[in-house]
Amino acid sequence: MNLFHDEETGPEEPVAGLPQALPDGESILWQGSPSAIALAIHAFHIRFVALYFVVATAWRITSMASNGAAGADMAGVAATSLATCGAAIAILYAIAWAMARAAIFTITDARIVMRYGSAIRKYVNLPFAKITSADVRRYGDGAGDLAITSEGPGAIGYIHLWPFARPLKLARPQPTLRALPDIAGAANVLKSAMEIAIQEASDVTDKTSEPLEDAKGDASAPLASFGDVQPKPRYVRIPAQSGAA
Repeated sequence: MNLFHDEETGPEEPVAGLPQALPDGESILWQGSPSAIALAIHAFHIRFVALYFVVATAWRITSMASNGAAGADMAGVAATSLATCGAAIAILYAIAWAMARAAIFTITDARIVMRYGSAIRKYVNLPFAKITSADVRRYGDGAGDLAITSEGPGAIGYIHLWPFARPLKLARPQPTLRALPDIAGAANVLKSAMEIAIQEASDVTDKTSEPLEDAKGDASAPLASFGDVQPKPRYVRIPAQSGAA
């Protein structure tokens, strides 16, 4: 599996969400996909679109009323605005649904793999050895985002990742598992997997006094470890524990 990023358009996936078979001994711990409605709300901002139409329509009707416009004319404006708003929200939701349906996020005992793209299928491969930290944002309904910070070459551009990039992080884009229905469950699976990986790396390093080199990724520079997820409506850094980077 390529180190960081891969695109596949032809071959069938050996396992849904993965471009290639996993190395021997590596297993899938968790897989999930975004919630279409959460993606529509938080990535495509359909609530703000609706609010825009409400404010713009109210402003126009108020202006018409102050100029003595007929009630039928104001009703026509309101109906047209409502229809346009409905069409805009329907289009945005359809795009969000297609993107959510195409996306599969996978956590194994050695990496995170993101599969996304409704037109052109794309993959982001994030070995644990490259992950330095993660940030969690939980929405009010229990869904949320898990943004990953990684090190090393091969960073992907923000536009290439969107909508699965942390919002407004343009200079250093962060691949993000967005709109997960159970963000706490996914983050705690990652926490446990990373803690085990840290312990295994430490055990091997203690025995050999050499940097660990495994068949699943790269030399194991110090790995990040994760604390418990806190249900706050903003991004929360999952701090490294003692002995981690």
